[in-house]
Amino acid sequence: MKTVWKGVAASPGIGVGKVFWYRERELRFHARHVADTQMELQRYRQAVDRFCADTEARARLVAATVGEEQAEIIRTHIMMIQDPYIHGQVEGRISSNQCAEAALDAVCSVFLSLFSNSGDELVKQRAADLRDVRDSMLRLLLDVSETDLSGLEPGTVLAAEELTPSVTACIDPNLIVGIVTRKGGKTSHSAILARALEIPAVLGVDLPAEGLKNGELIVVDGLQGRVVLSPDEEELSFYRLMRADDLKERVALKQFTGRKTETADGMQVRLAANVGGPEETKRAAEFGADGVGLLRSEFLYLDQKAPPGEEAQFEAYRKTVLAAGGKPVTIRTLDVGGDKEVPYLDFGNEENPFLGCRAIRISLRKKEMFRIQLKAILRAAAFGEVSILIPFITSLEEIRAVKVQLEWAAQELREEGRQFSSEIRLGVMIETAAAVVMADRLAAETDFFSIGTNDLTQYVLSVDRGNPKVAEFYSYCDPAVLRSIRRAVHCAKEAGIQVGMCGEAASDPLLTPVLLSLGLDTFSVPPSSVLSIRRAISLWALPEADALTEEAFSLGTEREVRELLEKHRRG
Repeated sequence: MKTVWKGVAASPGIGVGKVFWYRERELRFHARHVADTQMELQRYRQAVDRFCADTEARARLVAATVGEEQAEIIRTHIMMIQDPYIHGQVEGRISSNQCAEAALDAVCSVFLSLFSNSGDELVKQRAADLRDVRDSMLRLLLDVSETDLSGLEPGTVLAAEELTPSVTACIDPNLIVGIVTRKGGKTSHSAILARALEIPAVLGVDLPAEGLKNGELIVVDGLQGRVVLSPDEEELSFYRLMRADDLKERVALKQFTGRKTETADGMQVRLAANVGGPEETKRAAEFGADGVGLLRSEFLYLDQKAPPGEEAQFEAYRKTVLAAGGKPVTIRTLDVGGDKEVPYLDFGNEENPFLGCRAIRISLRKKEMFRIQLKAILRAAAFGEVSILIPFITSLEEIRAVKVQLEWAAQELREEGRQFSSEIRLGVMIETAAAVVMADRLAAETDFFSIGTNDLTQYVLSVDRGNPKVAEFYSYCDPAVLRSIRRAVHCAKEAGIQVGMCGEAASDPLLTPVLLSLGLDTFSVPPSSVLSIRRAISLWALPEADALTEEAFSLGTEREVRELLEKHRRG
């Protein structure tokens, strides 16, 4: 009998296959009293060491196959288990004669309760990660192996209560054609990994309490957020055709590999990639990306106990510049805070971290750390064309303070006799309302703009992008956001500097004609979006884009704008 459920369309595509209901082996333990606490502490520390080694190995595999940004999701688990407070609490309980399993479970339970009851979706996501860490550690302590997914048949749809990031990272896309879970949402780490693996996924589905029966035929519609169990022949034929069309679409995109990025009437556009390290840069180069439009330097900071040194940063930046094959590389300085916590940069608890000490505000408070990063970037610039991008700028004072630090960094390198390049461009992220308002003055003192629509949408519309209660208001198609983008581009053009976009809007074909018409010089997108945006750009002649954009700016609501753009969507 056919059953249909609705859920969250977390990863696009159509999957048709047979169900495998994933269950982790039970992790039962007896909360026993231990007499030899030193031996128990040693047992716990050995488990932590093995956990960190296994997790790092898994992260390296993800980095090589999917990308560095996705690997960082896995590496955050190492940070969690090494967190000084959690580590100290667990060891304190063990020293008080609790066994390692009970101590770990008790400490994690306190945080899980706090995280799970939060109204913030990003905080809830931390609960899912912490559960994953706890269960992985318990498996090591109890010597219980993970459920093996390597023996699944090709054409399997993986269904579960919840898939943790560590499990999702081990999925073989040659075997798994779809994912369905009862828990999780579009911003969950498992959803991010599923998208990177290009596996259709629908999460947050009200599945039966007992789960699904292995071997049942099921359809995963990652486009509409629909799951169909035991589809009838008509529906099955429909979805198989949709899946075939989706696969043809992916094959069709491959013809855009290595091609010039230009409009239908021959205007060339720079199409660069957002990357998280050298490996992703190589993947982007394989698609023919015009260099790196955004290197997220925080990948060097997030899995450390202390800030990375100059040599470690220099080597990572140098490898990225070389991987770009002579094409330009833009390195964004440290952008943490908000939803990216770095324990060793302790600024205390903030009630609203998105409006607190983050990004350039941290760098200008940690000037020595900032100069180390700038010195590493200047040294890497000796190996290719490198630009520096400053995040979260809200005032001219910040730009001027950055220039002082940049000059000091260059002077220190001169005194040290180091090889470096002083021919380096300095740009700013336009991602705050203040930056939009001051765009004319900012343009006069910088070499380029990069518009970050993810944060810009949040700050212009006063919408927490991690809060599902106001998700309906978060849209870069809103006239207020589009007008902010238009002003930023206009001010850049008036000042004679280049302007690009590295936010999510740049990788949405819906916005492509508007961005072309406004005069965007550079689209910077994830490597996986390079081909689709190159094709979308090729489908528009500038006069057509201008006409559509003029009509879009005459409208007053997000819904009107989106309906217009959907009506004229190409690519």
